Amino acid sequence: MEITILKVVKADHFWAKEAPGTQMSEETRQFVQLSQQINDYFSMDQTMCVPAQGQYCVGKRPEDKLWYRVRVKTILHSKHGPQACCFLLDYAAECQIPCHWLREAPPRFMQLPWQAKEFRLYGLQPVTLTTSKETFETTKEACNRYDTSANEYVGKLVKESSAGAYVRVQSVDSDGVHHVKLYLRRTSGTVCVNDDLVSKEYAVYNEDKEGPRQAAKLGAGKTSNLLHIIFVSVLWSS
Repeated sequence: MEITILKVVKADHFWAKEAPGTQMSEETRQFVQLSQQINDYFSMDQTMCVPAQGQYCVGKRPEDKLWYRVRVKTILHSKHGPQACCFLLDYAAECQIPCHWLREAPPRFMQLPWQAKEFRLYGLQPVTLTTSKETFETTKEACNRYDTSANEYVGKLVKESSAGAYVRVQSVDSDGVHHVKLYLRRTSGTVCVNDDLVSKEYAVYNEDKEGPRQAAKLGAGKTSNLLHIIFVSVLWSS
């Protein structure tokens, strides 16, 4: 699936939407039409609504004066009048919209699923450098979150990939998050971000998700010792 990356949250976590094009899905085709219909309708409609936190409605973004499907997160009071902090449901972006630029949306405008979808890189586990207190030896070990350098690295990769991106969906979890392999097209060629994070030692393959693929060596001989034990056990049993 061809995608437009909207926001990188962490090295393995991003928001994106399907990119419009000749091969786009019927849903994306409907969204292109819906966007035009929304802007045509609300450029004429002057009926304001009284926004409330958590409300789904349509708002005109000040930056481009276009209308978007939004969710109101909070209401702020300023010298310019009440402002709504809104989440753009189809673009995974936040912006402040004057409350008098918010409109109640007819149900037909809210039926199509939100186009901004949440993605995570499939089958990876981050690693970090740790130093032994006894030997002062530094090794890479699995951890639960990526460090700042990994997050910045992926952000830079995405920013420099002007030729587009696509994903191969491996699974979708119960929260609707797509677990994928991400490919970025660069002038030097196509990069699989999953594999690149492993080759740059920001992550290792998670065997629970990747199947029989061998995990990277994390500690001082721990993996090789385990493989040796398994190998000897197989010899004795055969």
